[in-house]
Amino acid sequence: MIEVKDLQKSFGELQVLKGITTTIEKGERVVVIGPSGGGKSTFLRCLNLLEEPTGGKVIFEGEDLTDPNADVDMARRRIGMVFQHFNLFPHLTIMQNITLAPVHLKMKTQAQAEEEGRKLLTRIGLLDKADTYPDMLSGGQRQRIAIVRTPCPAVVEGITSNPQLGKPDYQLALKQHEAYIAALKKTGVEVTILPPNPDYPDSCFVEDDAVLTTKCAIITNPGAPSRKGEIEAMIPVIQQFYPEDKIEYIQAPGTLEGGDVMMVGDHFYVGRSARTNAEGIRQFIAILEKYGLTGSEVPLEKVLHLKTGVNYLENNNLLVSGEFIDKPDFASYNKFVIPEEEAYAANCIWMNGTVLVPMGYPTVEKLVKSMGYEVILVDTSEFRKIDGGLSCLSLRFTTLK
Repeated sequence: MIEVKDLQKSFGELQVLKGITTTIEKGERVVVIGPSGGGKSTFLRCLNLLEEPTGGKVIFEGEDLTDPNADVDMARRRIGMVFQHFNLFPHLTIMQNITLAPVHLKMKTQAQAEEEGRKLLTRIGLLDKADTYPDMLSGGQRQRIAIVRTPCPAVVEGITSNPQLGKPDYQLALKQHEAYIAALKKTGVEVTILPPNPDYPDSCFVEDDAVLTTKCAIITNPGAPSRKGEIEAMIPVIQQFYPEDKIEYIQAPGTLEGGDVMMVGDHFYVGRSARTNAEGIRQFIAILEKYGLTGSEVPLEKVLHLKTGVNYLENNNLLVSGEFIDKPDFASYNKFVIPEEEAYAANCIWMNGTVLVPMGYPTVEKLVKSMGYEVILVDTSEFRKIDGGLSCLSLRFTTLK
């Protein structure tokens, strides 16, 4: 039996759990339901003290786990938990990661654990990766996560450099956004859907609010004045995936938007644009270097964001259009040139071996298929009216190393 009495948990000034009291009887099945960011995962993690409660008690089979003298490790042996987001030890092979716990807890011998490990890896088709280190796995073999935000009605007043395209149709934009989420899920991505933020018309373009790496999260400082408040609503969301000591911030007078950042392995190209300035780039690269990553500036001449005209797929393949075709920064890549009349479709997304391509651009669709990728077409025509593309609508990342 689990008894929870006045359970409280705060992260800084943000109180996530506010005095929860409940009893779960042996054999009882309980479902915890609530909106994204409501504290469901935090509540579960507090039950076996993976998160230390700020206040209250958790009593498991008569023992108060919040008592400093409680044997929490012993209690955890009797509490099973499937993690929402997993982490592998980067210095251990896949087999070593799998066998660590059962051997360490004296449940199995090394030989027994390895035999069970081989069975499990065979079941999911990864036996050949047993001696591989986590960093060597492809994105499709690591968990991938996406964060999206439902467009608010004010999206029709979003920033645009193409007023001749007209204003978005809100109901159609919602349908397109739902289809976009479905496409992400089809690639095997776990999608966190945030509610509309009515105060910010462009808030559905969450990519600009943060840059999420395998080692840290970087909260941006948008260059568009009307968008600066968006990051306040994004910070608590990022805190669900990254510990506070792995979250960094771009500070004024520096500005940086995620649409100006393209990740290629551990290197990040950063476009210097009307939205991302030199000071923002300086801070960004300094943060990257703090975590053993690298970055370089790419001056932009015509486009809004870097990824408006250049996007990395995988295996050294790069989609390029316009001013990026001949930029020396990308001379070493396999460049696949997008014709000017379909330049909007240069903004594609590679996810787990599948490429999301904007609908209505047959040349790009054919080109990506010729590269050997499965293609999912996604209609983003309403978002194009306010300078939005496929990548703008989500934050995509792998679990923290």
